[in-house]
Amino acid sequence: MAEPFPAGDKTPVVGSRVGTFAALRAPQFRLFWVGGVLFFSAMSMTNLGRPWLAYEISGSGLNIGIVAVAQGLPMLVLAPFGGVAADRFPKRSIMLVAQAILLLTTLTTAILVLTGVVEIWHLVAISFIHGCVLPFEMTVRNAYLPNLLDRRLLPNGVALNSTVHNLNQIVSPSIAGVILAWDPGTAFIVMTALHGLAVLTTLRLPLGAPQGGSNKSVLGDLAVGFRYVAGSPTLRMLIFLAFLAMALAHPYQQLLPTFQDVLGIGPARLGYLYAAAGMGALVGSLSVAAFSHLATRGSVQLLAGVTLGAALVSFALSPIYLVALGSLFLVGLAQQSYMTINQTALITTSDPALYGRVMSVVVMIRASAPLAVLPIGALVDAIGAPGAIASAGAILASTIVGMRLLWPAPWQRRQTG
Repeated sequence: MAEPFPAGDKTPVVGSRVGTFAALRAPQFRLFWVGGVLFFSAMSMTNLGRPWLAYEISGSGLNIGIVAVAQGLPMLVLAPFGGVAADRFPKRSIMLVAQAILLLTTLTTAILVLTGVVEIWHLVAISFIHGCVLPFEMTVRNAYLPNLLDRRLLPNGVALNSTVHNLNQIVSPSIAGVILAWDPGTAFIVMTALHGLAVLTTLRLPLGAPQGGSNKSVLGDLAVGFRYVAGSPTLRMLIFLAFLAMALAHPYQQLLPTFQDVLGIGPARLGYLYAAAGMGALVGSLSVAAFSHLATRGSVQLLAGVTLGAALVSFALSPIYLVALGSLFLVGLAQQSYMTINQTALITTSDPALYGRVMSVVVMIRASAPLAVLPIGALVDAIGAPGAIASAGAILASTIVGMRLLWPAPWQRRQTG
């Protein structure tokens, strides 16, 4: 197993190019990557299946938002504790418990659908349980990487780790859409089986011991993590940039079912929309993996962010299905490039002993995406899906440009250093 790099090690990790798939040559990272494919396959299918189910039951974008908020709110509250857990306890144990709970909730959904008794409140309750568990699984999954890779390969590993989710955005939604159109209950049974395979794979991973002990209380560890982030201008800027994308760009994924009426499509072709975004995201993450030595340049993230906002506007305002597919490919490419660059920059500027707590702040930011679905979902009901999503994309692009013009110094430092 690659030894965790020492706390405070500031050895440069960018500036020299490694192979696109270099990190996959490490056996334990390769096993971790395969387990991630299984886990995120189940999650990607769920991310299509649950909003689709909510829309089928109620026909309301607002109800999709309520289901999403039920997941996002506990994620926001519990994410810091996930970071503390990642820094204090064996990572494999945390992942196993979290994955087992997700397996049981997905099985429960399948039973409710198969028996024909599923209601919105069931989806809200299951989303809430997911929201309590995901901050631990997601934070630990990201904090695991230093236990599996040498520091030199870490940026490449981050980019390749992001391809796990993107591969599943291509394949899983398409499969889920077809199965949902045929038999929704079977779709959730498939999700349950994938969760079970992910658990079996996680059992084969190394323990993932903490990188450094702590004599502080849980609240003391939380305070250390927040002070560390608050004291770094670079981390503050990176986290705010992540917040912008998650709050304004990510909600479109939950609200895609509302475009069925706009584009005149059913669940199978809806799945292809998710797949188009996933294909773009895969291309984006592989591009960052191939050029990981450029991953902390502020100008690259600026370009990706503006492209993301413009592509969202293009998708939202197009009444033509093929144009919508192409726009979502560009959305996926730009969004994944933006977020992978952002996460790589966070890693390369963070103390590894605090990495779990830094990543827990990022998970809190990710929780803003489901929370943002509620107001944007209400806006969908008020002015329609095209206007709501186009407005979010325009605000995202203009805000990033405004930050670059009004606050140029941090972007320039990232480019040169």
